[in-house]
Amino acid sequence: MLTPRTSDQGYAYWEAPEEEKAVLRQQGGEQLKLRIADVTGLDLEQPLSQFQEYTCTETEQDRFVALPQVDRDYLAEIGYVTADGRWLMLARSAPVRLSAAFAEATPPTPIPSNALAEATPAIPVPEAPPAAWNVEPDLSLTAEERTSEEPAEDEELTASQPLFIDADTTATGAVTGAIAAGTASLLQNVENVEGETSQVYEPEGSAQIDVEATKFDVGQADLSSEVLASVDESLPDLPDGYGESWITLLPRDPQWAYAYWDVPDHHRQTLRQQGGQRLALRFYDVTDVDLSYQNPHSLQQYECDELARDWYIPVPISDRDYIVEIGYVTEDGRWLMLARSNAIRIPPIYPVDWYEEQFITVDWNDELQGQTFLRRLPSRASPFQLALRETHSFHENAR
Repeated sequence: MLTPRTSDQGYAYWEAPEEEKAVLRQQGGEQLKLRIADVTGLDLEQPLSQFQEYTCTETEQDRFVALPQVDRDYLAEIGYVTADGRWLMLARSAPVRLSAAFAEATPPTPIPSNALAEATPAIPVPEAPPAAWNVEPDLSLTAEERTSEEPAEDEELTASQPLFIDADTTATGAVTGAIAAGTASLLQNVENVEGETSQVYEPEGSAQIDVEATKFDVGQADLSSEVLASVDESLPDLPDGYGESWITLLPRDPQWAYAYWDVPDHHRQTLRQQGGQRLALRFYDVTDVDLSYQNPHSLQQYECDELARDWYIPVPISDRDYIVEIGYVTEDGRWLMLARSNAIRIPPIYPVDWYEEQFITVDWNDELQGQTFLRRLPSRASPFQLALRETHSFHENAR
């Protein structure tokens, strides 16, 4: 990532997995580099031909860089340079714009000349940045002649005068050293300025502990000295039963019902003495039926274990009323009932048949209390319901 920081410098930061670095090193990558390029109006699909290059260590993850001109687009690349000068890119940032408005609001950051000048005896520094970004060293001069062209001690080089190199001259190690030294000086200068103007608030340990403790203060009494295991020591154990036989039936879904019960041992013993041998559940269809003088439409029986306390029961037909009984079956087939549940309605398995919507408009000032504005139309029975009613009617008439 590359972001403008002041009118003449930016901040680049990156993250590269060690696995990806190892792949590029196996391809010949030797030195990790950061490249900053002016890409204003350029085709980003093409390799960078003019850039500013920084040498980085393997552990670095950020760097301050120079951005020489405003109203220009810049991007950053991180990668490796091989021994023969090939560029193996790890990642590239998105282009960012150093706008004139941002530059006016943030003054340039000066760089001391001594750090950069002493590190670049082999590269003469131009007085102003050239129109193109190619500053090639004069290789015709000897080392002594290039050394004699050091800038005066009272000269100061700012970040608006960076050194840029062409891709064809990356073999010149002095340029890389000069830029690295200049960047180090710039970074140190920024850190000094930030240290003088910024303050970091670090709450004291005791105050922070008090703040954290208030999150859990809801006005409760202090229970730190009370053992939770002793809270219910004085309470009696829950009884196994309450001396009454009962059973409850609940609808689970259109295809299953759920029954649970409690029957005291002395009630079971009484029915066993009357000949009861097998504990069982009886599931009745009681739709529109009064069991006090009518028979149920259907009966299903399920034998269950003496230790069971609940049971899932399959529903033969949905959208009907059912009850369940628990009791004993004698050897001659008699039924000795222990308890009977309430009647429940199993929901239908098919979609609801009510589809005739009716809409009315009620004025805001109308008196609604005690008024009837619309009566619900009778729902139409589905073909399945009509067939079921005809079947039940046939059985009733056959009796």
